[in-house]
Amino acid sequence: VYYFLADDTLEVTEDYAVNAGRDPFPSFARRRKCVKPAGKFENKNASLSFAKPEQEYYTDEDLYVGAVLNVFGRSITLVSCDKFTEDYLKMAHDREPAAPTAGEKAPAPKPKHAPPPYNGFGDEEDSLGSWKNLVLKPPKKDVKKFIEKSALMLKFSMKLDSDDPANEVRRFVLTYYLSDDTISIFEPAQRNSGILGGKFLQRTKAKHSDTGEPIRAEDLFIGAKVAIHKHKFVLFATDEKSLCHMEQNSDNFCRANVNRVMMKLRAMLLSQHTNLHKAMLEVDSDSNGAVDYKELGDALTSLNLPVDGHEVLTVLRYLDVNRDGSVTYDELMHVLLPEGGANTVNLPWQKIYAESEAEEMIETQLPVTEAIQYQKHSTAKAAEAARRVMDAFENRRQTLHHYFRKEGSRQPDDKVGVKEFMKVMREAKVLTPQHIQFLASHIFANAQMRYDQPSIFRELEAAAKLH
Repeated sequence: VYYFLADDTLEVTEDYAVNAGRDPFPSFARRRKCVKPAGKFENKNASLSFAKPEQEYYTDEDLYVGAVLNVFGRSITLVSCDKFTEDYLKMAHDREPAAPTAGEKAPAPKPKHAPPPYNGFGDEEDSLGSWKNLVLKPPKKDVKKFIEKSALMLKFSMKLDSDDPANEVRRFVLTYYLSDDTISIFEPAQRNSGILGGKFLQRTKAKHSDTGEPIRAEDLFIGAKVAIHKHKFVLFATDEKSLCHMEQNSDNFCRANVNRVMMKLRAMLLSQHTNLHKAMLEVDSDSNGAVDYKELGDALTSLNLPVDGHEVLTVLRYLDVNRDGSVTYDELMHVLLPEGGANTVNLPWQKIYAESEAEEMIETQLPVTEAIQYQKHSTAKAAEAARRVMDAFENRRQTLHHYFRKEGSRQPDDKVGVKEFMKVMREAKVLTPQHIQFLASHIFANAQMRYDQPSIFRELEAAAKLH
């Protein structure tokens, strides 16, 4: 019920629930003055008498929580009101706000139907579309992502995580398409394996069999274990293109972030609880003075430290300049601990790593904070300089026009650039060289920008209004 204080009219609308099945009529009773019936409702317009009947209309005094209005023969109970109405009734009629009444019991909301389980035919999105809509509609695709990443894919070599000897020789190639988050699996033929090979899984969206979550690009790395359609695989290798893509996007692929991995290994070397330093001294199994991928991985695995194969490969790729697959022990220790101090901190490596991460975050945020503070400082200085110029030439604006006109006339386009602007400011002898620099940097954000006379004054006026 809406009561309009401007002309004492009243309107009744009906609040329909979603999918109520009723036609959405604009209003239950259109806006008009509503007669307050005295007893039984009678239609005065049906009377043959020409005498104007005396009628009493509803006013704001009749409206309160719990009141029953008779609107053209229909009884309407006011069960609650908004904050403005409460405040108005208290101010105008000294009515204390009443608690909302129960009114008629609202019908119970209809239960929402859960989608049926996936039947295995086609894409899951396509099957779900046949349940949502009577007329089938193709699922919407991210066209921008598809165009930008149409040529990007990650490839991994896999093997089955099984104790069956027949599966030890089987190898698979998993391809992850970044354009639409689909995967395909191909099994190369192995000689004398008795398995022909070929397409193992057609390109489709897949989920982890154990968790039901969709497989994402971040879940794939060397050493990862994935379960696809109840087949358990171990990823053990990848190609150069995939490694380069993950290193270039290390924010999304944390195991390809060399800074994070080296910080993790450094924390393990510093901690006395891991014994990693002792294992690193014995890591050179073939005594050739170099550490390769297998030796470093075996040392970490023997201590049950949570460093997977992809993180080991990230460090070695960063340090292996000549690409021979190994680095010297001295070089590895010099990069990880340039100041020494291995096995000297009596703390768990997780705590050392967390403290290092917090320090790095602070160091990363400091330049950004300093840049923001400098930007605010330069804007304030530019505004101060612009106000000085406008105040100095408030009563002799033509003099400033003459300065700009003289410099502009010497240019082929009759416009003023940053050099001419600074020359005019120096001739005006109002600003210090530092203020001239701040004002010129603010007005001429780009060194190639040039202004005519009206535009340069508009820029000065806009700069003077800044704070």
